[in-house]
Amino acid sequence: MKRHLTRHKSSRVAFSTVLAAITALSLAACSSDGSSGSDSDGSTASSQAVSAEVAADGLPIDARPSSDASDSTPCPYLANQDMADLNGQRVTGVSVDKRFNPPACQWLSYGNTPQAQTIIRTAKNEQAAIDMISAAITHPGTTDDGATITKNADNSVSGGDVEHTNQPTGWEGYRAQAENSAVYAIRKGPVVVIVHSDQTQTVKTQKIAETVIEHLQL
Repeated sequence: MKRHLTRHKSSRVAFSTVLAAITALSLAACSSDGSSGSDSDGSTASSQAVSAEVAADGLPIDARPSSDASDSTPCPYLANQDMADLNGQRVTGVSVDKRFNPPACQWLSYGNTPQAQTIIRTAKNEQAAIDMISAAITHPGTTDDGATITKNADNSVSGGDVEHTNQPTGWEGYRAQAENSAVYAIRKGPVVVIVHSDQTQTVKTQKIAETVIEHLQL
């Protein structure tokens, strides 16, 4: 199913830029699967160099929190009960990934995959911030092997819905939803906030993002 993007006249992050990044990320995924690409050692070295350039944490553009989960490690900026209230599911476990600064957090419920993830990063430049948002939109769910949103030749997208947002005030980016997944990915300058959920309502990921921003005073 193809769905056209909702255009926002005042958007400073051009849709064409985000869609181009989505296309590039899709091609990169194909290359990593072995369908195309060159020498693996060269690719690894190139990937490490790019990772160091895009963010202060040195992680890849599409970095996710670790899959390990423990109910004994609280998220430093969002309590379990807050997440349960905002995402509408009981929290059965939480993990904190300190490779990110501030740490990325993910919460479990009764399913086999995380119910939600929060990622806050500082990009090295505007393009890197846009690329982080594009990567989040491409895989809106809490795992990369879930639903995927791709760009079509006619500038529509397949696999879900994507819409520009400028909330809260001073921030801008995109909300996206697909099967069993939603993401709210926004930036203010180089600071990027990404919230993934296994729920399909982007209003939930938006509320989580706004709460994180408030608690961290971003």
